[in-house]
Amino acid sequence: NVGHREVSLGAEKLKEVGGKSGLFVSANVMDASGALLFPPYKVVTVEGGYRIGILGVTDENVAPEDQGEGIVIAPAADAVGKYLPELTPKADFIVVLAFLEEEAMKRLAEHYFEIGVIVGGRVLQPTHTPVEVNQSRLVYITDKGKAVGKLDIAFDADGQATYTNAIHMLAD
Repeated sequence: NVGHREVSLGAEKLKEVGGKSGLFVSANVMDASGALLFPPYKVVTVEGGYRIGILGVTDENVAPEDQGEGIVIAPAADAVGKYLPELTPKADFIVVLAFLEEEAMKRLAEHYFEIGVIVGGRVLQPTHTPVEVNQSRLVYITDKGKAVGKLDIAFDADGQATYTNAIHMLAD
């Protein structure tokens, strides 16, 4: 997902960097013409043909001096509302990668019951225990790349999920 450090690069540099990996998603980071810089979401098929939809958003509240040239950021909640109806029939489970503050992530979960997991990054500390909001689980991973998180989700025969989250702090 595209976050604040990436938007500081500006539209042209960000497209160049993102184009090298082909992995970025962002439903609300656009160029000056209003065109998305990256796909709003991706669908990944995993074991057993299970389809996971991954949608990305970043906080639109970026100080002007931190926003690179040619970057426009639409409101994250509007972007989720725009692309979630398109993504939902294509996926069995929805993950939102959200460079948002905790309260904004909670509001998304409260409003959009389709979201299974929100992985967030504009928080002070990573969380070991997933936070349940509506039908979603929120996990926070942050600390400027000094932490790596792993969320395991296991479904029982009735479709009930068990969530196990592990945060690993990286050494120097």
